[in-house]
Amino acid sequence: MDLHVELLPTAGGGIAGTGAGAGAGGGGGSRKRRTDEMELSSSLSRLVLPRAVSRRDLCVLPGKFAWRLAIDLTVVSCDGHPLDACALAVRAALAGTRLPAVTPVQRDNTAA
Repeated sequence: MDLHVELLPTAGGGIAGTGAGAGAGGGGGSRKRRTDEMELSSSLSRLVLPRAVSRRDLCVLPGKFAWRLAIDLTVVSCDGHPLDACALAVRAALAGTRLPAVTPVQRDNTAA
């Protein structure tokens, strides 16, 4: 499972309300925003994903194939702590996700 968070400059106050979002001048704001994005991605991957998705449900063929989930979040605007909003968004997205039924077929490599 891959999870990535992007904070747009319009998102506002950074993850700790430090003002690293809109209105922050220079390159320091974008560096702070990238740090905040990595912290949010890490926190969500550690706190939300293990409880939201069963790895067993992603397994197609044990030890061989599994579904790979890619979750991309973009925070456009946030007046509070984006971790809460992102966690709710991840849960809602996964609740509506349906994986197609797949039946693995093993090929016989001896035919020639």
